[in-house]
Amino acid sequence: MATAKYKKNFRGLYETLVWDGTYNPNGTKHRIHLSSDKSSRDLEIKVQEHNDRLKNHGATVFSDITLHDYALEWLKCMRTS
Repeated sequence: MATAKYKKNFRGLYETLVWDGTYNPNGTKHRIHLSSDKSSRDLEIKVQEHNDRLKNHGATVFSDITLHDYALEWLKCMRTS
């Protein structure tokens, strides 16, 4: 007999955190909460759909640095290595 990948929490929901392709300001991965009240299999499908969407569309990382400033930083790093 197969074992469920996700277990119910104290509220009766199946839930998990998945990476959304972006990072927090401190450098850690930003994760979003996915949940299902139906079944562990339903949550697995939601996670797979999220991962497929992320893979097909890629992650959009927003930054306040300009391309010029990034290029200057990149040059500095390349010169020191």
